[in-house]
Amino acid sequence: GWVKRILILTMIITPIVVTISCVILSISGIISSVWAAVLIINSILPITSTNMFLIPYGIDKRVTALSVTWSTFFSIPIFVVLLYVFTVLFG
Repeated sequence: GWVKRILILTMIITPIVVTISCVILSISGIISSVWAAVLIINSILPITSTNMFLIPYGIDKRVTALSVTWSTFFSIPIFVVLLYVFTVLFG
């Protein structure tokens, strides 16, 4: 239900949109590739900062807790790998 939809939105859709946007902005010369890398990494981070927004929109505390927990579980390994890759690329 809700947890799955929140995870898909925060762990798949948002990073894809951010990555596409950053690539376009970087190719256009509007932002540097290093800034693009930082923004992409930040889009992968856990959704702990969004938990304050989930409850007012009708999502209960249990779903919020599960979403934050699972997003942290999945995003930290991805974050570590991206940090290494971008350090090698832009180091």
